[in-house]
Amino acid sequence: MLTLYKLYKTLTSFKIYKAQRGDVVKLVEFAYSNENTPDLDDGVDALRELVTYYVTCKLEILIGALKFLALLKQPGHFSCDLIRMMMKQIE
Repeated sequence: MLTLYKLYKTLTSFKIYKAQRGDVVKLVEFAYSNENTPDLDDGVDALRELVTYYVTCKLEILIGALKFLALLKQPGHFSCDLIRMMMKQIE
């Protein structure tokens, strides 16, 4: 929990410049790597939820990055989790 809190605090003050969009992609890849956080059958773990929430908040900045668009095309849970998180934001 402490690590998640520290990541949260870092992300709240992290300004994404064009050159740093790849860093966010690497964070997503880390969070969605099964070696680091295995897929769950019934939901999303806390790290993936935090990272997906952050990406949802910064989507306008990230959507212009080719690496981010390539990430969305990869198989896995990230794209579905992102859509679910976006729907939560609308509600």
